[in-house]
Amino acid sequence: MSIEAIEYTVRSTNLQADADFYCGFLGFEFEIDLIMGTGERKIALRSKAWPAFKIRFALNPGLYRSDPGMDLPALCLRMDDLQALRARLETAGVAMFGVSDHPYGSWVKVRDPSGNAITLSQHYHSET
Repeated sequence: MSIEAIEYTVRSTNLQADADFYCGFLGFEFEIDLIMGTGERKIALRSKAWPAFKIRFALNPGLYRSDPGMDLPALCLRMDDLQALRARLETAGVAMFGVSDHPYGSWVKVRDPSGNAITLSQHYHSET
């Protein structure tokens, strides 16, 4: 099993201003810009120099505060075989939060030994 991408989620108070800053000054480009079924806008940017490095923006960080497995900013590692990793984590007794399985992908949140939140994901389709 290997890491396919590194994704970092940060708080945003203005998605467009943040996207303009990261794209205009720091060399990122849009990967995802869509409206979710809940009406919430989702933006993800990727590095032009290293497309496997992505930044996602959370417009409503309060959604994460109620989740014991998630803090912002947060590291997300996109894995190539999340099911196998989940089995290994469970066997090792690692607490998992926010386990989520959907037709388009799966997520699980864990904390490292220092208590830092990490989201592990596997996407079942291309995000381009």
